[in-house]
Amino acid sequence: MKNLKTLCYLAIGIAVISNMSAKSYATGSISGTVTDTSSGNVSGAKVFAILDGVAIDLDTTDTNGQYSITGLDPATYEVRVEADGYECRIETNVVVTNNNNTIKDITNLDVEGIITGRVVQPDETTGIANAYVSADDNDGFMRFAITDASGNYTINKLQAATYTVTVLYGVPIFDFPDNEDIVVTAGNTTPDVDFIGVVSPTGKISGTVTESDATAIEGAYVLATDSADEVVAFDTTDSAGNYELSALATGSYTVTALRSNGIEIAKVSNISVTNGQTINRDLSAGGGSISGSVKNSSQTAIEGATLTAMKDGKMYKTTSAANGTYIIEALFAGSYQVTVDPGENDYVASKINDITVVANQETPNQDFTLSQDGKITGTITDSSQDPIEGAIVLAIEPDDAENDPTVAFIPTKTDADGNYTIRHLRSGTYTIYVRADDYVSDSETDVSVTAGQTTPDKNFSLGTSGGSISGTVYESV
Repeated sequence: MKNLKTLCYLAIGIAVISNMSAKSYATGSISGTVTDTSSGNVSGAKVFAILDGVAIDLDTTDTNGQYSITGLDPATYEVRVEADGYECRIETNVVVTNNNNTIKDITNLDVEGIITGRVVQPDETTGIANAYVSADDNDGFMRFAITDASGNYTINKLQAATYTVTVLYGVPIFDFPDNEDIVVTAGNTTPDVDFIGVVSPTGKISGTVTESDATAIEGAYVLATDSADEVVAFDTTDSAGNYELSALATGSYTVTALRSNGIEIAKVSNISVTNGQTINRDLSAGGGSISGSVKNSSQTAIEGATLTAMKDGKMYKTTSAANGTYIIEALFAGSYQVTVDPGENDYVASKINDITVVANQETPNQDFTLSQDGKITGTITDSSQDPIEGAIVLAIEPDDAENDPTVAFIPTKTDADGNYTIRHLRSGTYTIYVRADDYVSDSETDVSVTAGQTTPDKNFSLGTSGGSISGTVYESV
């Protein structure tokens, strides 16, 4: 967040404290002369005495460039100078003592540098009005401007320096990348520092925050942090404990719920979000967790596998780290089934049943050792041998379909050339089922699969569907 205490405004908007009864007890003052680089007096400059980020009082320089700010309490002040056509100058560590006048001349005030540009919508033409644009030299000096009806802005009174120019706020539906390393020189305008908006991300994480007994927690603070530990979304739970973290880009996030006094309720890491999708993640106070590792038969770590804990129709997901470890957090007490999907890794899916989770405790050592998978490949065409894209191909292992459906049903879809690959199959005998819209379904039994090998050329030619059957089903009376 920008430090607004050191913000030198385009038009000074700081309220000057003018409590005369309080000032009658203060006897210190600051005075001096404001001159430019040619030693000429600068008249009409506004000079502010700033204490703890607040303008206590100001004076305007006379025709000789002189100013005097009186009635100041003993303290250490900043002196800030604003003059048309000149840079904004801030002098720090100006000490005021009782019954003394502190002389503070402002010399070598340079002519202003200027940055101009435009803020536009993604069409690169339509201007965006009332957007706040800041120029920050990263040493505490910052100025801003507000775009006009056409999206144009001008930031003036800049010191010679290198700036980062940012659209601060005012345009919630667009994001704007910063313009970095913008060089400003005295007396010159740096033009065309433009911003083209991009549509804000639309990924979301939502859920409920509850006590360990499932009672909703109202008024909890819920925040999402990205991989750089920056807070990127925030919400407060409603009376039902619901929250929603929106405008999230594709990536991995940590979601933390805090009570109103700042005490942590629960935290869940490695929540994978895809732009445009909503991920449900409930957070429970005193929640337990399940941890373990995912490795192959050689005990080599498997990264990127998806672990899913399931209980009462709810699913809690995470992914395995580079060393193969995983942890699924914020779980209600109870019994869970955990499955592992190898993802892009060539292994067989697996699961562990009846894992007991206790509130406020971690259930460790729920480890998976995955064996190498077998594959089935082929092509789906129509009766003219043209490829069928998007056909659903399903491999079922009949002997184990009822007892272990998480590893027995392996669906996939054909690509634009009608090709398919069914992965993550263990050794065994399968039945392949093929279905495509407007075509007659087909199947093949006794398809043998061996771990580490591919069973090729399981091709199907589907005939065009001849029609449909419809009617009404009545209950007998």
